Amino acid sequence: MADLTFSISQRNLVWHSKGLSWIAVSGPYGLKALPVGIYDIKRREVTTYSSAIGNSFKDKSGNGFFLPISPRFKTTRTGLGIHPDGGIPGTLGCIGLQDHNTENFYRTIESISPSSSITLEVKI
Repeated sequence: MADLTFSISQRNLVWHSKGLSWIAVSGPYGLKALPVGIYDIKRREVTTYSSAIGNSFKDKSGNGFFLPISPRFKTTRTGLGIHPDGGIPGTLGCIGLQDHNTENFYRTIESISPSSSITLEVKI
């Protein structure tokens, strides 16, 4: 079982072992929602939670981050990640956290060792 599960239809991201969940969306812009499948979360590559990021990646506090994810399957999609859903609601195919507590997600990721392997399952 993956560490995190994102349900496109239920619009929620769940971190099972931590008992945490966030309201989230993928799409409908660009190439629409993420493809269904298993992804590796690039913990080492998460940006700092700060205001020095594009508006589309900021939460209501004016801060944000970008956490890259990498599919374990063949796809032409690139530049995928998890971030606060700032600006116009929706994403170009990433997972956009719409919850008011996106800093909680960031702090949880930050608390995990950079050498840890974290997986994400995207479901319909």
